[in-house]
Amino acid sequence: MKRLEISYSLGAMDTLVSLARYNFVNRTLNNKSASVLDFGCGSGYGTLVLKERFNDVTSFDIYPDNYTPPNVAVVQDINLIRKRKYDVITCFEVIEHMGEQDQTQLMNDLQSLLTPTGSLYISTVRKMDPPPTENRRKEHVRELSFEELLARIQARIRNQFPNLLDEVSIGPFKIDDRRKEIKYLNHILDLSPTEYALLKFLVINHGLVLSKSTILDRVWGYDFGGEENIVEVYIRSLREKLQDHSRTVIRTLRGVGYRIDIS
Repeated sequence: MKRLEISYSLGAMDTLVSLARYNFVNRTLNNKSASVLDFGCGSGYGTLVLKERFNDVTSFDIYPDNYTPPNVAVVQDINLIRKRKYDVITCFEVIEHMGEQDQTQLMNDLQSLLTPTGSLYISTVRKMDPPPTENRRKEHVRELSFEELLARIQARIRNQFPNLLDEVSIGPFKIDDRRKEIKYLNHILDLSPTEYALLKFLVINHGLVLSKSTILDRVWGYDFGGEENIVEVYIRSLREKLQDHSRTVIRTLRGVGYRIDIS
């Protein structure tokens, strides 16, 4: 990626994290001719990142203080962006500035601007109570926890595709989310709620190496205050129930994490 001249006042870490979000979009989409809408573009640095990859990028934001981003043409009339559909929409750190009803309305509005196969990228700060900074206390109306955001996404998908999230077959595993059951080689495993969540996370992310810290965040939650070795305890229990005595189902990559391989 080419060097970007950043002339606005953000902390170094905030800048890196923000740029990483846009770079993630660039790395996950191969169609350079895709039409992109950067909704809530702010200072416009994200738009510059997107333009490194895509030829057709539209920026939208509203500036009550008459701010004008340097080197970026920003559409400030929402009716203008409604005149077309977009293959990709980015909406980063916008929804936390809104109440619940406005958040829902925004998601519906952005979905209506997508092409039938379009992608919507959403990013928000993690909910923290109390807020860690004075700015977040003043500016953020409603922050979402990861679990709440995930629940909203699943609810929307379930409304559009009623059977999609209920039962999924992945290799020798069959995950029934409605019953909270997992079958392995057509045998129902006797799992505790945490074992179910852990095995489901490993199976859905098969082929990826998952570190202990990642597993703790996603299965036990960000605020878990216990020791990392709890992961080892549950992995050991899962291996017993899978009869994975040779450790070929759940593999350990020493010093890195765990991985399930499914061909």
